[in-house]
Amino acid sequence: MQYRKNQYWNLELEECPGASSSSVPFDPSRRNSSMPFAPSRRGRKSVVWDVRHKTEVHPNGKLYGKLVSSDLFHFFFRLHFFYVFLLLAFGYVVTNLFFALMYWFSPHGCVTHSDSLGRMYFFSVYTFSTVGYGYMAPTCLWAHVWTTVETFVSIVCTAMATSFFFAKISKPDAKIVFSSHCVLSSRNGSMPRLEFRIANERTSEVVEAKVNCSVALLEELEDGSKTIRYHPMQLERDFNPMFSLSWTLSHKLNEDSPLVESGLYTSSSGEVVTDIKPFIVIVVSFTGIDDIFAQGVHARKRYIPADVRKNEVFENILHLDDSGQMQLRVSDLSKTRHISDTSSTSCASSWSIR
Repeated sequence: MQYRKNQYWNLELEECPGASSSSVPFDPSRRNSSMPFAPSRRGRKSVVWDVRHKTEVHPNGKLYGKLVSSDLFHFFFRLHFFYVFLLLAFGYVVTNLFFALMYWFSPHGCVTHSDSLGRMYFFSVYTFSTVGYGYMAPTCLWAHVWTTVETFVSIVCTAMATSFFFAKISKPDAKIVFSSHCVLSSRNGSMPRLEFRIANERTSEVVEAKVNCSVALLEELEDGSKTIRYHPMQLERDFNPMFSLSWTLSHKLNEDSPLVESGLYTSSSGEVVTDIKPFIVIVVSFTGIDDIFAQGVHARKRYIPADVRKNEVFENILHLDDSGQMQLRVSDLSKTRHISDTSSTSCASSWSIR
């Protein structure tokens, strides 16, 4: 069984009987196996946290925070253009149908040459879009009132749609792609590292690019309760003055790493060994300035324990073509290979994720 995309973790937790941080091994095939705790059975009203999408969901399905109706602009701003067009087209048809029914309920003869609901609908379309052909026109007070209301609604809707599309089109998009997983390896007996990779899909460059990385750990307070805290993860190189192709980011698992539980030690074969703390999620944020729009861009990615691959390294995605130009294979961004050469890597037993 693999981890589902929307993996939820219960914030109200209780200790498993007989479980400790040193007795629970890491097993990605089991849900919550990397955690020395289990979801509480008594937490019917507890909050569930989606580590993938930062969404707080009540067990009965009610979303906490603002509803869509209270932040409609933000809701439309996040939608893809295709779904925005579908919603606008649906709203356009429904609005004109509503006003067509209002005209249809008017006394007979209030709209000239309109003796059917279909004609009333197209008269509503002409009024909403301020297109008049001189064939159909209102002739009574009821029709004049509703044409006035529809004209006002048309002006407001047109202004809102225009401002929304301008804001959505003019917003710069980073087009930064993250690897779907991160790798954990140590080559040639060096310091163990946790690595992930990003790539720029655009032909333009991102100047003053910076990457921040944090890990969410479950910690126990003095009163025995548990809380989630974020700890910064120091990267070997977190700044790139001109990011154009790919970038491999590495975090050393030394004594200062928040992921290291009991420090580093050397095995009988001379290999560097470390214990990894059980974590909830690793959050990576990318910021920079687009050199075309001269505006700030950002991107983010979350990694859960199931996304960590042990004793693997990323494949090379930069290649030279026949003309000597550098080519980037974005499709191979997440492609890895297992380290099988024992002379250049530690064995699989050197990793212990508790």
